[in-house]
Amino acid sequence: VNKGLNYEVAPFSSYSTSALQSYATCPFAFFLSYIVKISDFTKNLNAIRGNILHKLIENYNNGEDYSFETLIKEYEGEDLNNLDYYFLKRAYDSKDELLNFIESFKKIASIDRVVSEKKFYFTLESGNVINGKIDAIYYSGSNFYILDYKTSAKNVDLDKVFYGMDMQLVFYSIVQTSLEKNHNLLGLLYLGLLNNTYYKNKKDGYVLQGLLTRDVNY
Repeated sequence: VNKGLNYEVAPFSSYSTSALQSYATCPFAFFLSYIVKISDFTKNLNAIRGNILHKLIENYNNGEDYSFETLIKEYEGEDLNNLDYYFLKRAYDSKDELLNFIESFKKIASIDRVVSEKKFYFTLESGNVINGKIDAIYYSGSNFYILDYKTSAKNVDLDKVFYGMDMQLVFYSIVQTSLEKNHNLLGLLYLGLLNNTYYKNKKDGYVLQGLLTRDVNY
């Protein structure tokens, strides 16, 4: 490591779920990303596309404007060319099918309330704080589902959960059930925001994947 790097290696007082998962997966990658703070990440088209679809669902569930013009305003300063706008608009144009799918889930699960982008700060016995943001909590009376939106297909891998390498939804469940002791967790679900019709020759549509508590043996 270059001794000229100006950084301080010290225990954190606050962690994100992403940081904890990074450490469990590869401590050296955690060291580079969260302590030395080396990152080659720049806001790319896929990240912007995912953020726009996140905001689309949030605004829809909150009864707010979710037009493409409104959602794209945040990225006016980004170096986007006409082709970038084309692919962002193409993803956005699948909104009717996406929102119909969400409405179908809400009807089947008798959802009566949705809380989007819920921030949390969870204090451990050690005094350390874990912070994060839950994409959405879908309530049905005193029951709820935790949903995480992804731009790629993802499912809960129990083997990775056991070894601390897939902690996000599980930790969200611990936080949420500790904050709302009078509510019951029904499921941890991932929703892929880009259905397969976005890709050539694939027409499988949208899918919710994850765990329902009724299917888990305690």
